[in-house]
Amino acid sequence: MKSLKFLAIALVAIGGISDALAGTIWIQTMPGGSRLLPGDIIRSGNAKYELALQPDGWLANWRAGQYSFWNAGAIGTSALMQYDANFVLYRGAEQAQNAVWTINKGVKPLDAWQLDLLWNGGLQAFLKPTREVAWQQVGDPNYTDGTGTGSCPGGQQVNLYPACVNAGTPFQYTIPIPACSPGEAAALARASGFTPGACR
Repeated sequence: MKSLKFLAIALVAIGGISDALAGTIWIQTMPGGSRLLPGDIIRSGNAKYELALQPDGWLANWRAGQYSFWNAGAIGTSALMQYDANFVLYRGAEQAQNAVWTINKGVKPLDAWQLDLLWNGGLQAFLKPTREVAWQQVGDPNYTDGTGTGSCPGGQQVNLYPACVNAGTPFQYTIPIPACSPGEAAALARASGFTPGACR
């Protein structure tokens, strides 16, 4: 039994969680009130990225089958997307004193908040009816056109281009989008409901 547990952790360490090891698999969106348990994942709509609560308790973001580029820096037993826009990693019972990591955005009215895993590995706490984004984590720094190589056709380097989240509202803020050209960055921004360019 110990060797099976070690094998599962070793597989996670070298390449994310395979479907054989995964529990619940959410595709792109984890609705409010849902949780990740060890072995559960959210997979991006293009199947290139996974947010996993690994069997060893680490909450980590993966370029599927290749490398991890982010983790919460803590071990937990469940990760809950709360109705108030907070996403929290708990160790033990899902009570405030057991939170080991949080996006700390639990100040929104209870509503249909969800967690989305974007095409480039970025994460959003997102309110679909109004397109408001309460929290955004930048995606894979090596992302370019889904290749994950860190370079563009012709050998150019990926650049960061600004996009405005919640443009024209009191909640607006600017984020960087990695892309090979301003046009690609604008298309990626619009695909997530952002406005190309810095907020004004």
